[in-house]
Amino acid sequence: MESNKNASKKPCASSKPAPNVIPTPVSRTGSRAALKSNNQEKCKSAPSPDCSPKKVSLDKLEITSELGSEVIEFDRSCEYNREKLTKRARAKFFNNNIAIALANLKTSLKDKYWDTFHCSHRIIVSGTEAKSKFCKNRWCLICNRIRTAQLIQKYGLTLDSWKEKVFLTLTVKNCTAERLKDTLDRMHKYFTEIKDSERKAGRNLIGIRKLEITYNRAENTYHPHFHFVLESGLSAQSIIEK
Repeated sequence: MESNKNASKKPCASSKPAPNVIPTPVSRTGSRAALKSNNQEKCKSAPSPDCSPKKVSLDKLEITSELGSEVIEFDRSCEYNREKLTKRARAKFFNNNIAIALANLKTSLKDKYWDTFHCSHRIIVSGTEAKSKFCKNRWCLICNRIRTAQLIQKYGLTLDSWKEKVFLTLTVKNCTAERLKDTLDRMHKYFTEIKDSERKAGRNLIGIRKLEITYNRAENTYHPHFHFVLESGLSAQSIIEK
């Protein structure tokens, strides 16, 4: 009986001072792996039958134009949407720095620059949907990602139906800021003349045209140019010759 009593007693704490314990830093890789496994476990417990991450090359988003809000369907894939929102957060970080710098110039567009600063500032989750407000300004990185996805969805089926697709760039010499508007007017005028000439010859130019302007910081000049995706090489050659 005596031995049983002694056995039930808790061992006394050591009188020696406890050694200093240095916490081991947790690597980012480990934490990401843990988050990934947690997300996969959540997917397994969800009622959705398909939980495997889907490879999507573009940030394709559905926009509710009358409310200026975005709808994301979270029930497709937990990992996929988490990655998409992480990319959105990165774009938001760069967007804020640009918006603040532009707003500090105190131009007539100051209020619009602050709208860009607050673009997608808050994401409201309701059930399987996440909504956010957007500024829809041309210089906004977030809205441009959405606009690009919308254009790809709009033109994708038509482009896929073409047997031959030709990419063409028409460019002019760099110009100063004072000459930029005149240069753009001249570029549009010349291209209108090319279209009229093709139409009179019984040929219609079928394709997509986009204007891009790059800035040369070293020379303080602008480089406007047209990008085309045309239905055939004959159309591209005809434009080059004219």
